[in-house]
Amino acid sequence: MWDPTRTPRLGLVKDFPRSFAAEDYVPGLPFVFGHHKDEQSWEASRRQGCTICAPHCRASAWAAGSLKKMGFFSVFHLALHRLDHGEGPRVVLNLDSRIACTLIPFQDCLSSPGFNFNIGDETGDERTWRTIENWLARCRTTHGNCARDHRRSAASKSFRPTRLLELTTDHKYRLVMGDHCQPALQYAALSHCWGQQDTASLLMLAQSTAPSLQNGQPISSLPKTFRDASVVARRLGVNYLWIDRLCIFQDDASDWQREAATMCDVYRHAYFSIAALGARNSDGGASFGGIRSSSCPRLCN
Repeated sequence: MWDPTRTPRLGLVKDFPRSFAAEDYVPGLPFVFGHHKDEQSWEASRRQGCTICAPHCRASAWAAGSLKKMGFFSVFHLALHRLDHGEGPRVVLNLDSRIACTLIPFQDCLSSPGFNFNIGDETGDERTWRTIENWLARCRTTHGNCARDHRRSAASKSFRPTRLLELTTDHKYRLVMGDHCQPALQYAALSHCWGQQDTASLLMLAQSTAPSLQNGQPISSLPKTFRDASVVARRLGVNYLWIDRLCIFQDDASDWQREAATMCDVYRHAYFSIAALGARNSDGGASFGGIRSSSCPRLCN
């Protein structure tokens, strides 16, 4: 429903007007979190079947005004029942209104078809992999725009990145030219943070490293985030991987400018993209849950 490390904390429940909490409940967390920025976002979420937004009345039915100064149309916090009636926590959802307060059983959220907690304790757990595979399959078969884009991309075969990393069966990788690959090419793209490391110490494509990268190197020699991305790609049936640092010459300004201009197409035409959102640099690793179908406007989870 939200990521506490990334969702804005707008303030403390105790500092909000009384109408922001139900009398029989106390905060389960002290914070009020931002939710939707505007009514259009709320309505789009409802139409797409959001577990939290869909069951509730239209936003336009509420009076408006009190949350605009905070830059949000809706906010929420978690609450607990004051008396021990065996009730679980509630999601207290407030729309842009002076008095609106909607209580949603948190367990109802967890048991919704929109959530899937059949995953293991580690990202490499088989249940986790099956969940990811189901996300990707559902995206390609049931999301209309994604399925159309996938068919269109497969039919046209018009775009390939200039360079790709080929993941070979002997646990190695090598830098190859995109137009030298087979016509029906599927590749994955990695989005990652470079971090604050000294670039001189980083593995990257340069005039001096190109020969060794083209000849092939063990995947085990890659930084952890890149290794994890290669594991995800191979597990999901993809043998090519695009990583900016290894597919764009970092010591050639003209190559960098040319390739940077096509980066939107690189991500758009990838079979899927892997976002290493929790890693501060290329040694941080990739959470296998951060996989996005490249044509999909939302995470397929």
